[in-house]
Amino acid sequence: MSPVLPSGWSFLPLGSCGAWLGGGTPSKSNKKFWTNGIIPWLSPKDMGPSVIVETQDRITDEAVKSSSTSLVAPNSVAVVVRSGILERRLPVALVPFVTTLNQDMKALEVRGDLLPKWVLYALQAFNNEILSDCRKAGTTVASIEFPRLRDFEIPVAPLSEQKEIVRILEEQFSRLNAAAATIAAVRRKADQFRRSLLHHKVGHLTSDYLQLDECASMTLGLMLDKGKESGEFQTRYLGNINVRWGSFDISSLKMMDVRPEQMERSTVKAGDIVVCEGGEPGRCAIWLEPTPIAIQKALHRVRPREGFLAEYLALILESEFRGQSQHSLFTGTTIKHLPKEKLRLVKIPNVPISEQRSVVSAFEAVDSSISHAVAHFDRVETGISAARRSLLQAAFTGELTKEWREKNNG
Repeated sequence: MSPVLPSGWSFLPLGSCGAWLGGGTPSKSNKKFWTNGIIPWLSPKDMGPSVIVETQDRITDEAVKSSSTSLVAPNSVAVVVRSGILERRLPVALVPFVTTLNQDMKALEVRGDLLPKWVLYALQAFNNEILSDCRKAGTTVASIEFPRLRDFEIPVAPLSEQKEIVRILEEQFSRLNAAAATIAAVRRKADQFRRSLLHHKVGHLTSDYLQLDECASMTLGLMLDKGKESGEFQTRYLGNINVRWGSFDISSLKMMDVRPEQMERSTVKAGDIVVCEGGEPGRCAIWLEPTPIAIQKALHRVRPREGFLAEYLALILESEFRGQSQHSLFTGTTIKHLPKEKLRLVKIPNVPISEQRSVVSAFEAVDSSISHAVAHFDRVETGISAARRSLLQAAFTGELTKEWREKNNG
């Protein structure tokens, strides 16, 4: 975005936009802090919509008095400052009610001559620049250097123009959000149909079952640490973020040091199934590239034994875990995991390889039609995202209200 601002506009550091507050996590072992709590406690898992409606967790007055968390005024702007998602985007949201925060959050109580939604949309508009300038490098979990965030400058228009720009953005975003909601609803229907199809194809194959570890060898990848960011044997690796259902996103692979003696245990080759241990546990895809690649410890390598097709096992795993956020094999409360000792228990219908091929072939024939429709949704969503970015850019360069300024200043 251009640094040249319209007359009457100025740049203002985020640190001067109001009062910033941090958060904390009251002890989970103290029931007085959590039982029958009525005070919202905001954490990164709540940060989906631009305006928060509610929080998943609530704490008590005792928790506020006796822990490091504190009350944040309504209409504050919340920002995630520590999370793996900061590798891709900066989650921000307006919180219209009094709340508290966990330790991975910051909130800005916006000063009176600024609109909270002006600051919210500015943070969204400058998402990439903030991540580039303020994100810490060389840490296991991505985080924001708060002093640098406070120093980051955003454009500020006169209050009357802020109101007009926010009005226009709200109007246009409402239309875009309606289109996105329609696509999301169709996607849910497609996912429901796909899950029904999966269960139909694999649900009644046989009464003879094996555990997954009887059908495949299983291992986890390498633990990441700062020491692996440099070294003699730098190798591309897959992280949890790179695994999708049925495919991989390899557009942003990183490097880590993998010694020769570690390669066999920590790499996948063509035909291996990669399964997420956390971050939507169970999400899986088959590595089809001829070149092996390393995996981090957050991923399972499932290598089919003789007599079992990778496509068949992946189909069973997808049938088992897709859309099942509360699966009985998952461990953890707020953050779910699928450890090796649980993954190995997945039951696999024990049928001849010829029948496995038949099941895979029948599913793929129907799934290709679903995938074609979903690809269309992807293109529409890409267009919606591009429209949002274009509107935000026009808003914070003054282009969006050029005619409004000429009319009101003339």
